[in-house]
Amino acid sequence: RVQVEEWSSLKPDTPLGSMPVLVLGDNGEQYCQSMSLARYTAKLAGLYPEEDALEALVVDEVMDACNEIQNTIPSYGQDDSEEDKEAKRQ
Repeated sequence: RVQVEEWSSLKPDTPLGSMPVLVLGDNGEQYCQSMSLARYTAKLAGLYPEEDALEALVVDEVMDACNEIQNTIPSYGQDDSEEDKEAKRQ
């Protein structure tokens, strides 16, 4: 787990300058993007459809919808002035 204080020094060495990062192999190869990492780990665990492309499409659809919802909720109201918050409520 990366502490907030450590992030500024680690960020330049991460793929795309973002988290999460999965480090694999003896050479420390780094991979990023949360949904890509989720799909990868689901495949390793046998939870992602390997043979049925339509079933994989449905899984991707649900994952992407959840990701979109997750990306909109935390940003709502953060660092907004009281006037901006009230305008968004309208």
